[in-house]
Amino acid sequence: MKPAPRLLRGLAASTAVLALVACSVLPESRQLTVYSLPAAYPAQAAAPLAPARTVRVAAPESGRMIDSSRILVTPSHNRLSAYEGARWSDPVPELLRDRLVQGLLRDGRLQAVSARSGLPADLELSGILSEFQVRYESQGPVARIRYDARLLRGDTRQTLAARTFEAARPLQGTQAAAAVQALGLATDELAQALIDWIAAQASQGLPQAGMPPPRR
Repeated sequence: MKPAPRLLRGLAASTAVLALVACSVLPESRQLTVYSLPAAYPAQAAAPLAPARTVRVAAPESGRMIDSSRILVTPSHNRLSAYEGARWSDPVPELLRDRLVQGLLRDGRLQAVSARSGLPADLELSGILSEFQVRYESQGPVARIRYDARLLRGDTRQTLAARTFEAARPLQGTQAAAAVQALGLATDELAQALIDWIAAQASQGLPQAGMPPPRR
């Protein structure tokens, strides 16, 4: 039995009304730009300078805001925000870890470098990433990074050395792309300092298990 023409017209009208309501209720999709750290790596060392050492690089600990893919900005004192419509390709701690692994591999002063927690290693780099953002200061917006690094013995997790690393670069603009560029340059500066420090520590003999670490 075929539906009556009047019923068909009623169904068509109801469908059209529902479609209009849906169009008015659903928000328009905003374009999201995903950024990775600009590709720049430390120059490769001419020859290995440290004895055979393997290092495992852990993603640094951080607060909830930094442990995300948001590109953070502090436009005023104690006010934390993020660039709208822009994201990192991975959470920030993973971005920094991967850049350090790439830099150590290209540097060539260590025998092997890994980011996998299950693999054995002579040394492990860990730490706390307390700042990775743009701050508006008196001279203008500045990209700032602060990383409290710890170098551990791989088998006993004894702390061998600890040091705070900081880097800052001014922005050439106020948009998200300028923030990404400045944070990338600051990351490279911090990564190079970390790599030199790790290589210097690895060139020294590891203390016996249970022995206090040497003073730095």
